[in-house]
Amino acid sequence: RRNAHAQSRHRGEIAARQRLEEACQNNEGCVTVNKNACPPGTPYQDVPGGCTSIGDIPSSALETLIGIQKTCNCTVIITGGSELGHQTHGPGLPVVDLSFNNTLANYLKNNIASLGIDAICTAPQDAQYRYNCNADEQERHLHIDF
Repeated sequence: RRNAHAQSRHRGEIAARQRLEEACQNNEGCVTVNKNACPPGTPYQDVPGGCTSIGDIPSSALETLIGIQKTCNCTVIITGGSELGHQTHGPGLPVVDLSFNNTLANYLKNNIASLGIDAICTAPQDAQYRYNCNADEQERHLHIDF
């Protein structure tokens, strides 16, 4: 039973990454993932060099990210997703970490309602981009809750 669950998650990871690749090839928007997927059941902290899983992020969140990249014409790199080891991320949650860049941060902040963003958390130096979040992220990135 556990093995079947792991296989299902693996299929979800493959499908999610294929969707991002397909969207880029079809000029819908190019979103990339910074690292390979985490082994099933392994927190990202336990993988040398880290890992990023996206297979259990709701497809609606991935589609929103694809649309964001196309519309803002900016770099969108997922650096945190549904991998184990996060306090606020997890399977089925529409929460992602994105590599920070000013163009993306401005776009997100200026389009909160239309994008369905519930919260934006940042490192202290980027506090002007926060929305509905008082937490300080340790490393510079955009933590987005849809």
